[in-house]
Amino acid sequence: DFLRIIMDISIITTVKNNPLGIYSTIKSVINQRNFKNIEYVIVDASTDKHTSLVINNLLKDKHFKNITYIKFHDNNLYKGLNKGIKISRGKYIGTLNSGDIYYDKAVLGKVAKTIKRKPSLNIIFGNIIFFNIFDVVRLWQISKKKLEIDPFMIPHPGCFIKKSILVKNNYYSTKYTISSDLDFFLKAKTDLNFDFCFINQNLVFMRLGGLSTNIEKFPIKIFEDLAILFSHYSIFFLFFYIKKIIVKLPGMFFLKNKNKYYQVLLNRFLELSK
Repeated sequence: DFLRIIMDISIITTVKNNPLGIYSTIKSVINQRNFKNIEYVIVDASTDKHTSLVINNLLKDKHFKNITYIKFHDNNLYKGLNKGIKISRGKYIGTLNSGDIYYDKAVLGKVAKTIKRKPSLNIIFGNIIFFNIFDVVRLWQISKKKLEIDPFMIPHPGCFIKKSILVKNNYYSTKYTISSDLDFFLKAKTDLNFDFCFINQNLVFMRLGGLSTNIEKFPIKIFEDLAILFSHYSIFFLFFYIKKIIVKLPGMFFLKNKNKYYQVLLNRFLELSK
């Protein structure tokens, strides 16, 4: 029964010109326990030769029947992600972008056990840790279960969404290049509140410097965030933008204090980085 449930999970990785990041990400996924029972879709929009070479070298000797690797040239992350969702067969979609890695080998097993306890769940999500080269710098953590989901509290790399909800809400909008996940969570808020589970455990190490955390692209992200919030909340959009920022502050200051838990996370990250 557990294997049947874990087969309901599809993981999608999108990548564009990131050979080092994609190596870590793929290794992280294929090292998951029961991986051969999980569908893995890699959508490669790279224009360089190195990224595709790394992917092919990782996969050529494995003969994994559950891996689908496609080249899909596009200029929008969410076009590639939508492509992966549409061809996936799983009931739940987990996204792990190039450069991000799972916290341990049991992450997908924890998600499957959560689904087994409550098959009606529309979304499962947990905590993520941001890292930068050889350090952990920020934590996205919710201290307790909420009676209602705040869309600003859902970390996209650490969530698993029922595919039917993605289809119902017309997937991710390709109108936005960075913040379409925020737009989706706001569109699907009613569905996600209907049945969700927050796993108060670390699920993903997320690499800083990617599309959503790149300093050079920060002005674009701010513009898209504001445009999305205005489309959903009209004249109250600035209030919700401030709220979005406030939600993230505790995790930023938590690791800046460099307490004992910081050392635990750092040691775990360094272990994965070997």
